[in-house]
Amino acid sequence: MDSALILLLPLVGGYIFANKWLITSYSVAREEGHRLYFRAAFYGVFVFIVALLLRFILLGYSDWYVGAEPSITNYLCRFLKTPTDTSQVETLLISVYALLVGSALWFPLNKLIFPLAVRRRILNWAVKDDDFEKLIQTAVQRNLPVCVTMDNKKVYVGFVTVTMNPR
Repeated sequence: MDSALILLLPLVGGYIFANKWLITSYSVAREEGHRLYFRAAFYGVFVFIVALLLRFILLGYSDWYVGAEPSITNYLCRFLKTPTDTSQVETLLISVYALLVGSALWFPLNKLIFPLAVRRRILNWAVKDDDFEKLIQTAVQRNLPVCVTMDNKKVYVGFVTVTMNPR
């Protein structure tokens, strides 16, 4: 149970981060199976390293955190089979932080770092492999009408008012 919990928390944090971060959210929504697991594992390792660095920074510069960490680790000891193993408790603590970092880090990255022009470029990059999505995106950007013929010989002509979300 201990190792499964320690591995699962960063994995879930990595999945949340990859699903919500603007750069990877479109590709994550289109993936399934093993590729999605590997992407979640990759970003899980990323958020675990960020959580580890965040813990080191807090231990080095925050007296409040140094005083509060023993009470946090005492609380987390209840979830372990061997609560006396300090290395396992610290790893569980970093795994919990990785889940929290993965759940929260995407928001400042999306809102503060990427302005609207960059978001449009990311959207164009996300639809580059699908011809129909590229057609719809171009029609909206240039305010052009489109003509689409369906398999059942119906023809639709008109302006596209809203593009679909690539997710």
